[in-house]
Amino acid sequence: MNRLAIAHLSPLPPQRSGIAAYCAALLPHLARHVAVTVYASGPVEPAVAQQFNVRPLDTYQAERARYDFGLYHLGNHPAYHRHIYVACLRQPGLVVLHEADLFAFFWNWPDAARAPFAREMAYVGGLAGLQQARNMIANNRPVDAGSLPLIERVARISLGLIVHTAAARARVLAIAPHARVAQIPLAAPASDSAPPDRPALFNSFPPQTIVVGALGYLAPSKRLEVLLRAVAQLRHACPQLRVILIGAAIDGYDLPAEIERLGLGDLAHVAGYVGDADFGAYARAIDIGVNLRTAPTGGEMSATLVHLLAAARPTLVSNVEGFAALPDDAVIKINQDAAEVEQVAAALQKLIEQPELRRRYGSAARRYAESTLTFSRVAQAYADFMSDCRAAIVKQGWA
Repeated sequence: MNRLAIAHLSPLPPQRSGIAAYCAALLPHLARHVAVTVYASGPVEPAVAQQFNVRPLDTYQAERARYDFGLYHLGNHPAYHRHIYVACLRQPGLVVLHEADLFAFFWNWPDAARAPFAREMAYVGGLAGLQQARNMIANNRPVDAGSLPLIERVARISLGLIVHTAAARARVLAIAPHARVAQIPLAAPASDSAPPDRPALFNSFPPQTIVVGALGYLAPSKRLEVLLRAVAQLRHACPQLRVILIGAAIDGYDLPAEIERLGLGDLAHVAGYVGDADFGAYARAIDIGVNLRTAPTGGEMSATLVHLLAAARPTLVSNVEGFAALPDDAVIKINQDAAEVEQVAAALQKLIEQPELRRRYGSAARRYAESTLTFSRVAQAYADFMSDCRAAIVKQGWA
């Protein structure tokens, strides 16, 4: 049987996107199973350009007939994904929904009148949806965004969809019951077992410091204020504690002001955006990870979290949706309730005071990553799903 020929459309480095870094890591493994041509909207780093046939994304529509499928990676950053979305509508194929919620994608589309957002709301809700969109646009306020994932069009036209969690799969099937949806986990990079090079920031910390890290885009949905308030409660009980926040902050999110308000200027540090290599060094150098999420989520899984699991870091997660489904011995689950700050403080204090507990959670995290989240396993699952979709299409006489 001939290998499937796949057009791969996604952001790629040097674009500052977690999905870009993820796709660059996935592509070599995927290419072991299918013939891959890469379509990109801009320059790509040499590591990708030297391995793959890289084509300009704006040539894809004319060249689509060369491939069995287009594989479209969709996320919530319109600067990186809007051209991919348009290609997906013009030539339906297989879609990787990195979160089953595209509300922010349409709301933040670079269109002063927000016409794409209004169009999608009308598609979902007819005249009532259009009026709701007009009200939101007039007030510049997205009301009740969590109940409007705006994935209906993509879910209904795609030949198949890949999601990362059971929660995301359930959301897609509730909207499009006849969709072909595969739940394939987000892969974790293999973690080097050698001692990490300590980032320079760590050199400013006193000896015996325990470093707690929150990595990735810094946004209110990451519940970083909960972490900071917990640290404020622990400053006297655990004087060896330091917190680093690593990643680019979304526009208007002023974490330094919150740190100052809580009097944590000497304990909490905002490191800002770091490149992929430095990101990996931070993930391996911290002692404890924190990866909280506000519910309801978009059904996503966190690339930062799987990095931390592979790096054997004990990590606190919110006990919601896809994060709640992780093994109980591999992460520390925090309920999102009135006692959330106290839960975070208590969990951090136990981990700080009990090195063996940190090692136990870290070892279980790495075992889970190595048994379930390797790129080779994930790429095989992608290839199997593509083959199943191709067989179904041929059986139905569509090809």
